[in-house]
Amino acid sequence: MTRMFKGQATMGMIEGIEVRIGCQGFTEADWQGTFYPADLKPAERLSSYAGAIDFVEVDSTFYSVPYPSTVEKWYGATPAGFLFAAKLPQSITHDPDPKTGFPRRPLQGEKWQGTLERFTETIRLLGDKLAAVVVQLPPQWHYAPDKVGILETFLNALPRDIRWAVEFRHKGWVTDAVLDLLRADDVTLVLQDLYYMPRLVEVTTNELAYVRLQGRRKEIVRMNEIQIQRDEALDFWAGVVLDLAARGVKRVIVAANNHYQGFSPGTVAALQGRLGLPVSVPPAARRR
Repeated sequence: MTRMFKGQATMGMIEGIEVRIGCQGFTEADWQGTFYPADLKPAERLSSYAGAIDFVEVDSTFYSVPYPSTVEKWYGATPAGFLFAAKLPQSITHDPDPKTGFPRRPLQGEKWQGTLERFTETIRLLGDKLAAVVVQLPPQWHYAPDKVGILETFLNALPRDIRWAVEFRHKGWVTDAVLDLLRADDVTLVLQDLYYMPRLVEVTTNELAYVRLQGRRKEIVRMNEIQIQRDEALDFWAGVVLDLAARGVKRVIVAANNHYQGFSPGTVAALQGRLGLPVSVPPAARRR
């Protein structure tokens, strides 16, 4: 079946470099009436989103390996040229305790290799629309020299037909040795704006730079409008994107969370405007 996408998003280019700016997720109910038309059905959200923004990071894969049929629906609901990133399941990255939810043995849990195989087999169904898989490690996994071997074993197990981006949430991991390890494996270091992490800008592969704008969860309770002004931070990250493009990184991705300013489509538009890219028009506004 051929789908028509009204107002299909235009891919951004800066100095010949592909730049994708999108949201961490597309299912937020608070967007109804602001980003999405008020009467839009939940099943239509992704195709509506893809008419305005050309990239999305999927958060649901963090909680479980998706069904193949779900991934096939994602592919079919989006136009050619649209890109996804997906988060690696927490059963691998966190090994959460079933009673408390706290991490136990990240990257060492029982049967993590089997889960990795099932996940990669399924997420490959996105084909040319899969930009990267994000490996978000827990803040409780503090750096220690003996853990570098654990990370190395994990990186060696990753299939090379998929682009990988690793996010550390303990600043002790940001060492020259760890960065060299990522470079050796052609893996992207996630650059992040998270209140307790440094704004580090390091390129570990020229294939992909990946920025995640996180914010602080307790500061945001609704997701329907911008509530925190971050002009200085957005100016900073716009400068980072321009610098990465000037360095010749082939693709730059920025993924904004609702908790960053309260409304990630608004963050996307603000950053697009700073970079001189076409600014996304919400489907709700287009209908009006």
